[in-house]
Amino acid sequence: MATTWARWRPTWSKLDRTLAHYGPEAAPARVLLRRAVQAEIERVWPQGRARAEAIEPAGLREEGERFLAILGELSPGTEAQRYAQRRALRLAAAFLRMRTLMVGEAKGELPGPFLAVLAFWAAALFFGFGLFARPNATVLATLSVGALSVAGAVYLILELNRPFDGVMRVSEAPLRYALGQMRD
Repeated sequence: MATTWARWRPTWSKLDRTLAHYGPEAAPARVLLRRAVQAEIERVWPQGRARAEAIEPAGLREEGERFLAILGELSPGTEAQRYAQRRALRLAAAFLRMRTLMVGEAKGELPGPFLAVLAFWAAALFFGFGLFARPNATVLATLSVGALSVAGAVYLILELNRPFDGVMRVSEAPLRYALGQMRD
């Protein structure tokens, strides 16, 4: 997850800079890119309201197709513009691949059988320990610490499986900073 986000922010900036180097003909694509990035940030980290349930808004797909169409319709006049157009198309494709990966990561669903097996394993383990130990303060304290450790591990598994909400979540600050850098 962290690798995906770490690569996603620079892709926006690189794509915007590449379009800026292309020239003023790419201005509509840059505006559309900034709008799409802003919409994506607001969808994942809404300010002052609950997170949207929809993972794939219909308008976002249409804007992505329109963005690629604008890139494809650019008619480069120089070799530098041809290079910038090819690079922008490659970066846009990488951007869309990473976004697809992030949408898949954002679902945050653990399979029920995984949790059932994990709970059964922990219960069997502690039952086995408790079965062969005489009850005294040391055994009870050790089993309690072990149970708390397993409960903490399960909590971390569940918490880290939801990267965009909860106590521990991916920060939006680097993405908002990148959006700020994309402004003219």
